[in-house]
Amino acid sequence: MTARAGAAIRIERLNKIYGDLKAVDDVSLDIAAGEFLTLLGSSGSGKTTTLMIVAGFALPDSGNVWIGDRPITQLPPERRGLGVVFQSYALFPHLDVKENIAFPLRMRRVQAAEIERKVARVLELVELGAFRDRRIGQLSGGQQQRVALARALVFEPPVLLMDEPLGALDRKLREQLQVEIKRIQRDLGVTVIYVTHDQEEALSMSDRIAIMAEGRILQTGTPDEVYEAPHSAYVADFLGESNFIRGQASETGLLARTDGDPRCMAAARATVAAGAEAVGIVRPEAIRLEADTRGLPNQITGEIELREFLGADLRLSVLTPVGALTVRTPRLGQHAGLLPGARVTLGWSAEDMALFPADKGGT
Repeated sequence: MTARAGAAIRIERLNKIYGDLKAVDDVSLDIAAGEFLTLLGSSGSGKTTTLMIVAGFALPDSGNVWIGDRPITQLPPERRGLGVVFQSYALFPHLDVKENIAFPLRMRRVQAAEIERKVARVLELVELGAFRDRRIGQLSGGQQQRVALARALVFEPPVLLMDEPLGALDRKLREQLQVEIKRIQRDLGVTVIYVTHDQEEALSMSDRIAIMAEGRILQTGTPDEVYEAPHSAYVADFLGESNFIRGQASETGLLARTDGDPRCMAAARATVAAGAEAVGIVRPEAIRLEADTRGLPNQITGEIELREFLGADLRLSVLTPVGALTVRTPRLGQHAGLLPGARVTLGWSAEDMALFPADKGGT
């Protein structure tokens, strides 16, 4: 199957208010042709409302949307030419697989021979050729989602909108379909706006992620950028796991609060002035243990309170003078034998610690 090249999308200063709730608050985005962009946020963040405005199922109170050079803000959904996939699948149970997929083509009055050709190609793309004559009720959840994806792609849209499409599936199937959706998107070159609350899903699938909260976009960047260099403590807390160490900013880092004298810790990244209340953030995987801490500027000793088995990794909760810190370490590494009650030394580099204002700690 060969789709048209994906189209660029421009979202300009969208606003949507429901009563006293500002569901979308001055949202602007430029999405490149062929890009996979994810709107990531918790429930009520505005991500789905933004997607529904692009799809045409909701009208903004102000702002505009372009697909390529074409303004679409006032067009009805059927005239926008966009593929849409929902979590609920929205399939027709009285039709078989091939007829569900063919439906958008029949609505566009495509000739029968062309419908047969396009349906056959998209069935091959989603690996459902052997299921073409089955009714929807005879399919698993994952197979039904593939049918929904095929139906959205069969008329070769330049843009595909996906709203929590894997939310109803179990973890293993979700991971399998994440790979398949990304493969299909790359093969076709279609532009994707993908909505999810699942951070791992966003990190694994996206070219860029736009993190939303309270109707606004807090940060946009590649998965590496938003994970490694969050712009706020909220983003660091929401995207991945973080340790929060509270204290007062200094010229070189953080004077962390303890039961005794403050502990001086080095931080290479700071968005808070010296002397202000601050929170230092360090990722669990950035913390080293025992001999691996040699030469690191930030070192502290504590006692393991909890040991969790995560398959490839161990998660350790360590009680320290600056509070409980979480550490992730390989299960088969040199620290595999560490158990609750053991005293350990933790350490991390200045580059792995960022400081933010304490009033934006996110927890």
